Amino acid sequence: MVNNNERGAFSQGMFIFLIIVSILIGLVGIIVGAINLSKPGRRTQSIVLLAVGVASILLGGLLLI
Repeated sequence: MVNNNERGAFSQGMFIFLIIVSILIGLVGIIVGAINLSKPGRRTQSIVLLAVGVASILLGGLLLI
């Protein structure tokens, strides 16, 4: 049985999908990134998703002003 903390990185296709979704819906990137920060194999990818999510929300807010 595989422990959740031992899972590897997202596959390339899944990571690209998550980035695209995070650009469109920033909250998704923040949630998925925050959940996966504790997994060593996904830490770098999680930081990228968090950054993309926050940037998406900030840019969306600026466009509304």
